[in-house]
Amino acid sequence: MVVSICSVKRGFKSDLAQAFEVQGIPKPVLVDPGGIILATGGDLRGENLEKTLTRHLGDGQASR
Repeated sequence: MVVSICSVKRGFKSDLAQAFEVQGIPKPVLVDPGGIILATGGDLRGENLEKTLTRHLGDGQASR
């Protein structure tokens, strides 16, 4: 499974954000290889993130 997470220094003021006219942070969504939505929003933020990833990916893969 491929997991893509990125961040950009300077956030919304970065050249990248300006080039793509980024004005807000999208809602996080965890989707399985078959296109099924496994988790969204609050389940993928803060303390819930690792718990949700462990539940769906298994113990050894959540912290990679």
